[in-house]
Amino acid sequence: MLEGPRDNVTETFARIERDERHVNVTELFCREIDQRLFPDWSMRHDPVQSWMWTPDEVARGAVQDARESEIFGIIERLSKQPPQGL
Repeated sequence: MLEGPRDNVTETFARIERDERHVNVTELFCREIDQRLFPDWSMRHDPVQSWMWTPDEVARGAVQDARESEIFGIIERLSKQPPQGL
């Protein structure tokens, strides 16, 4: 999840796509928001949680098939958790 001014987000996303360390980079949705969900977080190491999708579900296309509202709901739940270290 990237938040911030559109130009910064676009530039950062393009840099991530070019970085060999990142694979299968996918934009799930893009929208304007009134306030940040993660205002005090600069980065979070967050492996997939069980309340997201299992590895098998991901392999079967759960991420690509997910509705924007489902994905945003997951992100909102994540934003309510305390920040964790890198």
